[in-house]
Amino acid sequence: MIPRYTRPQMEAIWSPQNKYRIWFLIEAHATDKLAELGVVPQSAAEAVWKAKDVEFDVARIDEIEREVKHDVIAFLTHLAEHVGDEARFVHQGLTSSDVLDTCLAVQMRDAADLLLEGLDRLLPPGQLLIREPRQVSVRVRYLKPIEPPYGDGVRRDVVRALAGRVRTLLVDELERLRSERLQNRKTSAV
Repeated sequence: MIPRYTRPQMEAIWSPQNKYRIWFLIEAHATDKLAELGVVPQSAAEAVWKAKDVEFDVARIDEIEREVKHDVIAFLTHLAEHVGDEARFVHQGLTSSDVLDTCLAVQMRDAADLLLEGLDRLLPPGQLLIREPRQVSVRVRYLKPIEPPYGDGVRRDVVRALAGRVRTLLVDELERLRSERLQNRKTSAV
């Protein structure tokens, strides 16, 4: 992300540190469930959760990745440095895609929530509707760009209408993704 064009909150959502925190939560919850099912020892799940406050070292993970040439294995190796022997039970029954796709979904959800919050601050929900449709005639001349002859009131209504439409589309897409996630959860192997 380009820092000067990015809000700090949005940059934080897509930062490597946050990505690894989400990966940790995915792995820890999966290990919990496997321990509950009796597939791995309960002590393994407890050991993983002891690392919940660890600040993952992005440089160290990158260093391991250069050696092993696999991002998730690099993360798991770094996690094992904090968890110890019980780390051998982490990631059982999962693929790298399970971790990456779930992480991406969480980041997209968080980013969408941030966008919705920004839209609501820009134009409170009651102001998203156009008060009265207006007829506007726009003259177009070839070769000479001209400013359209409508004022701030019409522009404001257009912005409100567009912001309302974007908000509706974003909310609808989030609902669709959540319902698909629930459907996938019911058919998931783990």
